Amino acid sequence: LIGMLLAIVIGMIIARAWGKRKTFIIATILQIITRLAMFLIVPDQPASYIYIVYFLTGFFSGLANLVMFAMLTDMPDIDELASGVRREGIYMSLQQLARKSADGLAVFLAASLIGTMGYILPVEEVVDGVNTLVAQPQTDTFISALRILFVMGPIVFNILSLLCAFAYKLTPALYEEVKAILIKRRADQPLTPEEERRAVELKNLLVNKNW
Repeated sequence: LIGMLLAIVIGMIIARAWGKRKTFIIATILQIITRLAMFLIVPDQPASYIYIVYFLTGFFSGLANLVMFAMLTDMPDIDELASGVRREGIYMSLQQLARKSADGLAVFLAASLIGTMGYILPVEEVVDGVNTLVAQPQTDTFISALRILFVMGPIVFNILSLLCAFAYKLTPALYEEVKAILIKRRADQPLTPEEERRAVELKNLLVNKNW
């Protein structure tokens, strides 16, 4: 959480310097690396190593999420360029629906998989006259499966997000062009023939994906 909070503070500074797409790609790659470092966590590991790994994971995860939300706000402008209609509410609604559905599905799948990987349930024992659930030692097989689930599972989706980021063609320079065209359209000012031609080119590049 500390890493995520720090990412919020300095994330947009980094994004302005590098651009949203580049920042997202770098943060996601570094997030994958720090997740892989979790495989090196073993019993009797110095606590400092665990804190460092999780701090870095939280920082890069927070940075990627921050930039992702910043990229989301650009989508209604691209849609408006292509359709002439402002529909930011639809984009935010779809994003929230997808996010909440993914959260619920991830918790369900994780809980289901843990149950099939050989998790040993706590045993109820009487301790000092009180019924207490006592955690049981888990097998090496279960620990290994747990590592794979909580490390490789997120990495699969990190890789999918990287593929989407590589296909993201909007640069700061292109966005300035889009914004200038939209400002004139909103003010009912006619576009010059050159601006009309450029609007079609931007639509083909950013929406029709004529790369």
